Amino acid sequence: KGVIKLSGKLNLVRSLAFDNSLNLKYLILPNTVESIEDQAFVGGDLDSLYIPSNLKNISGYAFAGCKVGRFIGDSRVQGNGSLLVIGDTLKVVSSIKESELIIPGTIRVIGSHALWLDNPNITKIVIEEGIEVIEPYAFSGCKSLEYVYLPNSLDDLQNSVFDYCDNIRQFYGPAKYVSNDGRTTYRYVPYNCGTN
Repeated sequence: KGVIKLSGKLNLVRSLAFDNSLNLKYLILPNTVESIEDQAFVGGDLDSLYIPSNLKNISGYAFAGCKVGRFIGDSRVQGNGSLLVIGDTLKVVSSIKESELIIPGTIRVIGSHALWLDNPNITKIVIEEGIEVIEPYAFSGCKSLEYVYLPNSLDDLQNSVFDYCDNIRQFYGPAKYVSNDGRTTYRYVPYNCGTN
């Protein structure tokens, strides 16, 4: 497996730049990179990805179908390298081995497709107090997910957050979002979710 360190005045990682890069072990993006476009790492498999300090934007589909073992970088990388945060928004969760994902309340927004990576081990998501918004498709397609804990601080649970989460057994959280039996969320009933 290879190690690539990009240099120069690269400020954008374009779509399909690392399409199906299965033999790439470690990628270091230069500090000049400010944006990563849709599907830049689609279908890839990286052990580690160095996140540049100037990164300002990551498209929701940037890591579609990609496995990233861990992120490395400055304060944007949290949770022992498993969470990539831009501003106050969780953008991407790496491929973690643990069955429980805890999203800290220091994050205000969980972004669209945050859990887009291959995470077959996650069965439980705990979203801590302080998080206010969960954007569309944030956890869509998390097939192994069984239990979800929503915080009282949540003000906006957007459409399709849990689409294609076929194995959800129980939601826990405020009555404004969770049904009495805990099987669905109120504002937006997840499509194909929690029907087992």
